[in-house]
Amino acid sequence: MTSFLSDLPQARVNEESHRRLEQRLEEVETCMDEEIGRAHVIARTQRHLYGRVVRLQIAQDDHLEEEFVLPLIREQLNENQQKMIVTKMLVDEEGQSKSWILDWLSRHLTSKERTLLKTVTSS
Repeated sequence: MTSFLSDLPQARVNEESHRRLEQRLEEVETCMDEEIGRAHVIARTQRHLYGRVVRLQIAQDDHLEEEFVLPLIREQLNENQQKMIVTKMLVDEEGQSKSWILDWLSRHLTSKERTLLKTVTSS
C-alpha cells in the first residue's frame, strides 16, 4: 500500500511496523503448527500460545495506532492509484474465491454502504 509513497519517512516506518506484525503472526502460526495434532495440549502450552496471540494483538494495535498512512495516501496519490489500493485490499487474487473478502464485508454493511462498495470495486 505504501509503495507509491517511497519518498515519505512515514511510509518506511509503516512498512517496518507491518513487517513486525507479520513476524508476530508467523510466531502464532508456528506455535499452532507445533501444537496441533497433539492429543492433549498442556496448560504450559496453552499459556505459551496465549502469550503469542497477545503479542500479535499488541503489535497489531501498535501498527494501527501509530501509523497514520491513510491521510498520506489521500494527499499523495491520485484517485486511480487510491482505487487500485482499495481493490488490492478487497479482492483476493490468489484465493479460490476472489470475492470472499467483499462477500464477508458486505454482510456487515448497510445497503447504502454495500452500494458504495460496489461502486468503488466495479470501476
